[in-house]
Amino acid sequence: MHHERNTKRFTHGSPVKAVRGTYHAGLTRHTVVAAAVEMLQQRGVGGFSVRQLATELGVDTMALYKHVRNKDDLLGAAVGQVFHDTRPLGDGEWWEQVRGTFREHRQVIRAQPWVLAVMLSHPLESSEPWEVVDQTLAVLSQHLGAAGAARWMRLLAAFTNGFLQTEPDLVDGPDTRQVESRFPRVTTAAARSARTGDRDFEVGLNALIDAMRAEAASPPPLRKVRTP
Repeated sequence: MHHERNTKRFTHGSPVKAVRGTYHAGLTRHTVVAAAVEMLQQRGVGGFSVRQLATELGVDTMALYKHVRNKDDLLGAAVGQVFHDTRPLGDGEWWEQVRGTFREHRQVIRAQPWVLAVMLSHPLESSEPWEVVDQTLAVLSQHLGAAGAARWMRLLAAFTNGFLQTEPDLVDGPDTRQVESRFPRVTTAAARSARTGDRDFEVGLNALIDAMRAEAASPPPLRKVRTP
């Protein structure tokens, strides 16, 4: 099922502020990306286009391509701007830094659900979204090695993004009313999940962090020495 089709879009907020005139009149990559973030928050990925963004900014579409390569570059930069301040935390133990990063990751996407739709449906050609990934991998690599860092990054990201796709205030869950009499446990579980998002996320995240710490603390397996 396509994630974007199920995402509940936020429509509050003011219209995108136009920057009238040519691209020389104060239009930069930063202002273009900021306007794209605002439009995506208002309309979602399905309601976003470079042409419409140019219209809102009061410039020709080609003027935007002076600052972004293409739509995927613009969407990637928009995701990167949203995650700009999400970094492994500087204080605390390394696993606390990683836990804090994924907590923040979830909160960022809960505030701007379009981000996950972009991540799942478009290649992130811009370098900005990958900065936080690179920094988190650097922290993990110090304690788990390159292979372990890659594995745990994948597991933590899969859990966090997968959990977000089950949160009922962000996506439309399956309609169980037609089978409620046959499968009451399914309906009850869905109703309970709607009330325990933060708590359940912490349970899952902490279980992964504990397993990651245990792996980091365990000595590497002894390599067998072959005798001639």
